[in-house]
Amino acid sequence: MATPIAHSLFGITLYVLFTQKAIQLKEWKWLLFAPLLASLADFDFIPGLFMGDYNSFHRGVSHSIGVTLIISLLLWLVLRKGCSFSGWKCFLFLFCLYGSHLVIDFFTRDTWAPHGAQFLWPFSSDYFKSPVDLFLDANRTPWTRVFSLHNLITYLSECVLFGTPLYYFSKWFGKKEYNSST
Repeated sequence: MATPIAHSLFGITLYVLFTQKAIQLKEWKWLLFAPLLASLADFDFIPGLFMGDYNSFHRGVSHSIGVTLIISLLLWLVLRKGCSFSGWKCFLFLFCLYGSHLVIDFFTRDTWAPHGAQFLWPFSSDYFKSPVDLFLDANRTPWTRVFSLHNLITYLSECVLFGTPLYYFSKWFGKKEYNSST
C-alpha cells in the first residue's frame, strides 16, 4: 500500500483545489488537518500493534465507503461552523479527503494477502484491488526493510507523483490571486 507521503501530499493538494488558493502558512490548521484526514484510514494498524500483528485490522472497514461516509458526516457536524466552505461543500471536502485514501490504495501495488481492501463495506466484506498498479508499494516488515532501496524508490516516486501537482496547482492559484489583486 501507499505510504503516508502519498496520502498527505494528496490531502494538501485537495485542500489547494477546494480553496483555490496557494498554500498559505496562515492556514496552518487546515494544512495539518488535510494530510491527517487523508491518512486516517491507516490508523487501523494501531489496535494490531497491541495484538502483535499490526496488519490484523489493516485494510479492513476503515478503508471502506461506509466508514468514509461516517467519518465525513461526524467531522462535518463538528467542523461545519469553522469550515472555510458552505455546508455541502465542507462535507464534500471532508469526504474527498478521507476517500482519497481509498482511491490511492486501490491503485497501489499490494503484496500482502488478502490483496486490496474492503472498499465496499457495508455492502460487501470482499477485498477489492485494481488490476492495474499505478503506484509502488512499500515494504513495512521487518523494520529493516523500511529503509531499503525499494522503499527509497517508493518514497521518491510518491514525492514526485503527488508533490508535482501540489506544486503546480499552488503556483497556479497563487498567480490567480496575484492577478486578481492587481
